Amino acid sequence: LLGDLATGQVLLKDVTERISRPPLRDDPRSLLFLSLASGFLGDPRIAMTVGSYQLSQVRNRGALGVLVPALALFAAGRAWLGDHAGAFADAGEASELGDQLGYAADTAVAVEMLAWQSAARGLHEDADTALKRAKSLTDRAGTTGFAAHQAVTAAFCALCRADPSAAVSLLEARIAADGGVGSMGEPLGVAPYLVEAYVAVGRRDEAIAVAERFAAVTQAEAPPWLRALVARCQALTAEQEEAAVQAYEAALTAHADAPDVFEAARTHLLYGARLRRSGQRVKAREQLRTAHDAFAEMDLTAWVLRAADELAATGAKPRTRRPQPTEPLTSQETRIALHAAKGMSN
Repeated sequence: LLGDLATGQVLLKDVTERISRPPLRDDPRSLLFLSLASGFLGDPRIAMTVGSYQLSQVRNRGALGVLVPALALFAAGRAWLGDHAGAFADAGEASELGDQLGYAADTAVAVEMLAWQSAARGLHEDADTALKRAKSLTDRAGTTGFAAHQAVTAAFCALCRADPSAAVSLLEARIAADGGVGSMGEPLGVAPYLVEAYVAVGRRDEAIAVAERFAAVTQAEAPPWLRALVARCQALTAEQEEAAVQAYEAALTAHADAPDVFEAARTHLLYGARLRRSGQRVKAREQLRTAHDAFAEMDLTAWVLRAADELAATGAKPRTRRPQPTEPLTSQETRIALHAAKGMSN
């Protein structure tokens, strides 16, 4: 958090290795440290294997105090890996259990994930309700002023409902509050959504300035997912077509070394949209189909439709049409469906 990424990464890897072995592997309390270390390293895959075993131990021992934050962190990890049905279900369970136990800050993290998942499915009223509930919880805990992740989630929800002006207001407030630190403590971590929102509302000079600052404060040792977002910001603000293509290709190269499936799909979508606007419809279709198929695999309805609209603008259609319900499932419905798929009884 103080900026020494090289030293921090060595220590965090040591944490994950120690927790992967007895006796810490069999101690449910270590699950939180494993999840946090994996998050800061930018690779939740580290936590999912050992963490799944530990999560089962938490349930078997009835360690409810650990289960709320553990499920919230697991939901974030699942989302990074593209398992958004699992993330939606885990966040819903953590939210309900947190309410029953009277937890505030830990429950708020789960509720924010509910808002994120709802918005990505086009359930904007549900997302708004969840955001208000998350703020009430952090207000109660006294952490609202420090909850950068809450503002980033709210900005994402605004982008999902095509309201970039709201995203700008939210993220400019975070810059005024603490310089725009991201949800994982990364310097100017609000930049990816803020740059996108600035471009959408026509504030190009400000978008360029933020993109340049983001690149300047991001160290070469930063994890691939962060380098990918830096390159995407540069692509969004590039004046020349060649520079934009180079930046988008650099972003996709970095995404290939990172597990964040959703943001990789978003980069494909933005890249395809840029190619379409420049008249390169054939190349645009390749990027847009990749984005569409990825969003469909994640069951994120709002983004499936957005990618389909971009494809239609090129004169093409998605390769496959997955059947969509009239309305996406709620978190609880998703959890029940996953239990049923595992063959569980009533």
